[in-house]
Parts: sequence; C-alpha cells; structure tokens
Amino acid sequence: MKLCILGNVNCIHVQRYVRYLLEQGLYEINLVSLSEPKDIDPDLLKKVHFISLRGRSILWKLYSRIPIGSKYLIDCEIYAHKFKSLLKKIKPDIIHAFFLTHCGYVAARAGARPLIASALGSDVLYHPERAFLYKMFLQYVLGKADVITSDAETCSKAMMKYGANGKRIVTVPFGIDLGKYTIPEDGAKETAMILSSRNLEPLYNIDLILDAMAVVVAEIPEAKIYIAGKGSQRAGLEKKTEELGIQGSVIFLDYLDDRKMAGYYKRASVFVSVPSSDATAQSLLEAMASGCFPVVSDLPANREWVKNGGNGFVIPVLDPTVLGNSILIALKNPELGKKARAMNIELMRAKADMNKNMGIFAGEYRRLLRKVQA
Repeated sequence: MKLCILGNVNCIHVQRYVRYLLEQGLYEINLVSLSEPKDIDPDLLKKVHFISLRGRSILWKLYSRIPIGSKYLIDCEIYAHKFKSLLKKIKPDIIHAFFLTHCGYVAARAGARPLIASALGSDVLYHPERAFLYKMFLQYVLGKADVITSDAETCSKAMMKYGANGKRIVTVPFGIDLGKYTIPEDGAKETAMILSSRNLEPLYNIDLILDAMAVVVAEIPEAKIYIAGKGSQRAGLEKKTEELGIQGSVIFLDYLDDRKMAGYYKRASVFVSVPSSDATAQSLLEAMASGCFPVVSDLPANREWVKNGGNGFVIPVLDPTVLGNSILIALKNPELGKKARAMNIELMRAKADMNKNMGIFAGEYRRLLRKVQA
C-alpha cells in the first residue's frame, strides 16, 4: 500500500507515527512536509520518500520573512496547489494529514482523496476559539475528510460542535510503546524526584510549576524537578528560578530523545503537567506507564485518564499553592503512588498500547482502500 503522510517533519508525533509504520514493513511511504527538516534522524528520512513543499527560491525566501499572521491563508493556498500537483505524480492509495488547521486544510484544498485527517489537540481545542480563520479551516477539513481521528473524547465532541459527521470520527490515541516506557525492575523510584516534559511555552504554565516548586522545596529541601522541553520561555524561566531561590532544585534538560526520556520517567516519582488546553498528551501516557504519579490540570482530556485521588491528582485551580501541596502529598505518601502505579499500568495496557491502537489506523487504511476499489 502506498501512503502519503502530510505533516510537519519536525513534529515528534509525526516522526513516531512514521517510524511505527516503517517497522511494520507493509507500506511505501511518501512523507511530505511544509517545512524543511531540522535535527532529524537521517535514517528516518532515508527510509521514506521525503519531499518538502517549502520553496527554496530567492523570492520565496524573501516572502517567508513576512510575519506569519499576515500570510497564513496565502501560504496554505500555495501549498495546496503544490500538493495537488505532487499527488498526480506519486498517486498514493491513501493520504493521511496531521494537524487539521494546517496540513489537514492543505490536503483538503488539494482535493486529496481518500483522506484521513488526524487532530493533535490545539488544532481543535485551542486555535479555532481564538481566530476565525482557524475555525474556517477546521470546518472545511471536517467536511472533506473521509475519516477524522481524535485522541480524546473531548476533542471528538469539539469536532462535532464544528460540524463534523460523528460517523466519520475515530477516537483513539496513537498510544505508546509499552516495551520502552516501564517501571524499574525493583519498583524503586527516586522519592524526591519530580518531572515535567512539556514545552517551555505559555500554554504549558511552566512558570506556575516553578512557583509550586518553591512550596515543595520549603518543606522537602532535597526535592528536585527535571524540566525536559524547549521553547521561547527558557531564559525567563531560568531567571525565575533565581528570583525564587530554587535554582539548585530545578534542572533544565532541554529536549531529550525517547530513549533518554524513558530513563527519566523511570526514575521520577511524580509527573506534573498543567497546560491550559490539551487533548491526550503522549507525555502523560508515557509517565503513567513508567509508574509516575500524575498531577495534572483539570481539563476534560486529562479527566479521561486521571481520576482525582485515585490514580493521580487533578488540580481544579491553577494555583501554585494548591499545585505545590498536591505534589507534597504525592511525595510524602509512597503507598498512594504504589496504588496509582498498579492502576495506571493496567489502564495503559488496556487503552494506550501502540501496537493495539495503531492496528485501528491500519484497519481504517484497509477499509478506505476497499471502498475506493469497490
């Protein structure tokens, strides 16, 4: 089967998805991106037919310097024209686009069929609420795609609010590699180690986590939080740790690959993730599978996985004192962590096993191909 994957080649979700498909050995994959690859494993690009639609001419480079907000629509129309021409050349059996309000829209405008469009969260839950253009793009894709996938019920409900046909929606997370994200063999965790693996951007409220750490360190001086992520707020957050006097308790790790990240999940006792908006976060699933006690913000997608006081804590108010005290309770009560660990591992096996969940995507590919060939 010849697949055309349209997505940001620099997006970790797209990379993981393509790697999994390659491991199956069942597909010829054309990976098409609207951007050039940056710091990508070259072996991944060697195993696919990689094509960037981004222009390389002098005129394109001059055009690309225009602020994105003033040319987003033009960009997408240019890419749609290029993608339409490309599809005539490669003739894929299935087109699968990631992120509805960008690549999904480009694919739909190009007339790509049969088309599977996968939401990644903010394209449904965040952007359309804040700009009419994104809302328009989303509604267009939802009306054109043959199948729309979502990784959370809250995301699927939002799609239907924007006009999607519920019969076309498949709600399933991509899942995680349960062989990679595991608890230590002896079950032991570093008792005062906290982990955050979200990007250093305003959406993820890392500044709030630092304020909460000041509360934690005041009571447990040896507590440390490892922050694995990159983003525009790095310098400001480092300065904030100095202002709070907790710089010795906060370790910024930058971006880590999956193998290194799995090692930190395995060591940490508590995982903290308090974004203002989210669908099913892969990082949350990885942490739960690794035996971390999750402390998360009160969002519908988080509540699909975490039951407050049972297998983790759901923080109803984004307040540093509340967050800090919740982390303290988790650190001081190892039995609470053990109970949650057992529940979460079973939950991951039931609902987040990549091998099972990716089989659902493969099933949709086969179904669509049969429909086209009928």
